[in-house]
Amino acid sequence: MSNPYRLHCRELDGERTGILEFDRDGVALYFVGYGEFTHIREDSPSYVVTEEGKVVSLLANIAGRQSSTSVATKFGGREFGHEYNEYRSVSRRGIRSNLAVVGVDAWRSEDVVQRVTFDVAHTEQILAHQGKLRSLGSSSRPSDDDLILYRAEVGGMVLTAGYEVSYGLETCSLRTHRPTFSIEFSAGCSLNAIQGSLFGYLAFLSFVLGGRMAPEEVRIDRMSFEEKIRAVEAGTYIDDHAIIWNWPAEGHEAKDLAFYGAPFMAMNDGELTSFVAGLITWFERIDEWRAASVRMTESLRLRREISGERLLAAWRWFEEVPPTKAKRVIDNDVVEYLTEAALKGAREKCLGAHIEDRIKGSLTRIGEESMRDRFERLIHSVEERFERNDCLDGMVNHLQNARCFRGRIAHGHFSSRNAAELRQFNKATLAMEALCFLLTARDLPLSEEAKKRIWAHPILEEYQLAYD
Repeated sequence: MSNPYRLHCRELDGERTGILEFDRDGVALYFVGYGEFTHIREDSPSYVVTEEGKVVSLLANIAGRQSSTSVATKFGGREFGHEYNEYRSVSRRGIRSNLAVVGVDAWRSEDVVQRVTFDVAHTEQILAHQGKLRSLGSSSRPSDDDLILYRAEVGGMVLTAGYEVSYGLETCSLRTHRPTFSIEFSAGCSLNAIQGSLFGYLAFLSFVLGGRMAPEEVRIDRMSFEEKIRAVEAGTYIDDHAIIWNWPAEGHEAKDLAFYGAPFMAMNDGELTSFVAGLITWFERIDEWRAASVRMTESLRLRREISGERLLAAWRWFEEVPPTKAKRVIDNDVVEYLTEAALKGAREKCLGAHIEDRIKGSLTRIGEESMRDRFERLIHSVEERFERNDCLDGMVNHLQNARCFRGRIAHGHFSSRNAAELRQFNKATLAMEALCFLLTARDLPLSEEAKKRIWAHPILEEYQLAYD
């Protein structure tokens, strides 16, 4: 929230009055008691009505900064000609909420979300379907087919995207259009549980664009879209509710995001079909890839800096990508035979139990492929999936460098020795991110055109253009 502001409020189920403060960190609520002590519980929801007539439900609360204050002002005493000292007491107690819901009525813990809608910045380019935009521009009364981009069913959810448009008053020409997204839950969903599905949707868009994206204008509804339409026609629909929470967000410049090189771009019917198939596949594998998606967004957040933190984030991303797990190249029975032979030699030489333990630990992973072999195998799997590209030449060496730099970072703050090493470090970091990105895209249903243009994605382009 870029412009902090305050509203006067009153308890929904009480008489106390206070102040709501809205800022970029969320919502704070303060109650003030004049002549009496006031208290507010932070371990339970709070509901207030604002001066604008809206009900704000504060559902995930912590103690507010400087929330507990008491002031006692002396206004009576001998110096004032009174027999006794008299004081005026004012107390203030407050909470800060990490999740607040704003609407015409309270959002209770038992309420169920049927539908959540939201916007995501910078999605206009990847969802600019030329045919639909031409239709929207040719008439100021667009049809439902023109406004709806797609509707995909997966895992008990309906994922949709469409256009919100505006027209000029005088010319009736299309003035603005922007994508808007929604998730509908067939069996309903608790408010806390929607964040997992919302993160999955955002992770997909973050992967496509190459930046950590955040939801905007998030609203929830107790009704599905069809139920809402019927209620509107019957005149019984009340309204949906807005969500205010501290979702990590940062601004992006268009030049840093993937428009031409995006792996999914709904520019025509064929690419739209591919986009929907990719989104469905993303959600079908969401449980297996959830940790990797979290690490991916952490890595994307650091794309504007060259730092040890960024390299470590890329490594964590690599470690969580399911296809990167090491393969066994020596059978377990062979490893056991070698271990027993080594232990026998240690006993014969009376080296002691601690050496035997070290032998067991050292030989445990001898049956796995080496890190270099793993890198080469993964790069080869990418080559088989996408058209051959010079981007992959020499990548294994940069990945090996990333491994060496990681060891240095793990033992303290990284500081390059000279400009040449800094370039080497940067190239190694970018190589790790590029490999993770390609492995994430490898098994998604990309169109043939997407397989060609993906090399222009900023994550891959940045790696290709970096000096060794």
